[in-house]
Amino acid sequence: MNNKNFRFFFLTITLFISCMCYSQSSLSGDVIFKVISSKSINPVLNDSTVITKQKTEYLERLSEQFKNLEYSLKFSKNESFYELKKTMKNDGSSPYYSKYAEIIVGNHKIHVDIDSKIVLKQKELHGKTFLINDSLTKEWKIFRESKMINGYNCYKAEKVVDNNKVVAWFTNDIPVPFGPDLYVGLPGLVLRLETPHVVFYAHKITFYDKERNIKKLTKGLKMTKAEYDKYLKDTGYLKLSGCFAMTETGHGS
Repeated sequence: MNNKNFRFFFLTITLFISCMCYSQSSLSGDVIFKVISSKSINPVLNDSTVITKQKTEYLERLSEQFKNLEYSLKFSKNESFYELKKTMKNDGSSPYYSKYAEIIVGNHKIHVDIDSKIVLKQKELHGKTFLINDSLTKEWKIFRESKMINGYNCYKAEKVVDNNKVVAWFTNDIPVPFGPDLYVGLPGLVLRLETPHVVFYAHKITFYDKERNIKKLTKGLKMTKAEYDKYLKDTGYLKLSGCFAMTETGHGS
């Protein structure tokens, strides 16, 4: 290789590395997640006094509402903000089922800061706003199994939450450790999440040219996860059967 070709080769490599470093440090975007019912939603209603026909009809109506939910995950390299973006209107649906679907899948907001180890969840309950200090302690088990999702090569990961297996499909091509709800901590963005009751899937991914500020959560009565769980127990909220109990104790929280 003569000097001219060597200088060109060196310049090309330098520019490539510089671009890679820039893209990693300024990585920022927004993912829109949609929701569908999983095949194992039947355990949501586990009250044996509920007539099977009524249970089946209820679940069918409820499952139809899941597809009207959209969640937004805004992320930078080290932070993310997750919230219910909107509930698309369905003229043939009952407001009761629509609202119940939001409660089951989640209508809270979550801010995660990996560097500062901040995990905050904001919830509205009983006319009050709570700001819950949560944690990310459960580890993932990563497998070699992979599949293509939205044009990205994704790998399978699992963890157990409240005795239930949760499966995530993440991509190293988008190296940020975030995903729907509190399912974070993998070496890439989660594009599909399979819980016992619902499945989240990435519908649209938007990237920004430069890193954007991530919204923070400051409003609400501050308490730990243990304190919030005690509040739910003391107020009798966890005694409600069916979906409410599942919502408050599940979803990795």
